[in-house]
Amino acid sequence: DVFLSSSKVTENLAKGDCAEALKWCSENRRRLAKIDSKLEFKLRIQEFVELRRKGLLSESLAYIRKHVTTMANYHMTDVQQAMALLAFDVDTTCEPYKSLYSPDRWQDLIAMFKTDNYLLHGLTHESALSILVKAGVSCMKTQYCGGEEQHNPNCPTCNEPFHAISKELPFSHHVHSILVCSVTGEIMNEHNPPMVLPSGNVYSQKALEMMARETGTVKDPRTGEEFMYPNPDIRKVFIM
Repeated sequence: DVFLSSSKVTENLAKGDCAEALKWCSENRRRLAKIDSKLEFKLRIQEFVELRRKGLLSESLAYIRKHVTTMANYHMTDVQQAMALLAFDVDTTCEPYKSLYSPDRWQDLIAMFKTDNYLLHGLTHESALSILVKAGVSCMKTQYCGGEEQHNPNCPTCNEPFHAISKELPFSHHVHSILVCSVTGEIMNEHNPPMVLPSGNVYSQKALEMMARETGTVKDPRTGEEFMYPNPDIRKVFIM
């Protein structure tokens, strides 16, 4: 299975072990050559670095002669730097040899493996689920989503976790406007008409009825003003 094998490789690389990654490179050598992959070479260099880190000079030299010198024609500069590492200890402050000893190289190898693995199997860096979710969220996102004044409790892009996802996505294109009540989250239409308060703010009829159910008054959530309901000054809004 592609995902199980790739997970095994990345887990081992995270532990500082190149064995599984080298095995994967061996199994896919021809396909990796077609995409001009440098992964196997980088893994061999890393194994050499780890031998040098342990102070095993003769073993380091034997390893690089066996596995790396055959690639020297294509990676001469890297091979020369690796060979020079024989003269520098782990605590060196001299570049680029200090960087060759850096533990961060393991994360670079993991990223390189993932890139090559995606190319070999026609995969994307993002999961199919993530791509589909972003496509759906983008279809619902408007310029009002996420704002405190225009917050809609039933709008996915106004609420987490989709609000965070929607921040970098484009707005959707709506040919026809849809009025949504900021109190109930319901669409305002002929069955639930928009009502304008004397304060100038608009809410759905259902929202006003719900607020006035116990006290006979409605409180504007934005201004804090209270009005009797029903009230001749509270009128329906007609949009042409």
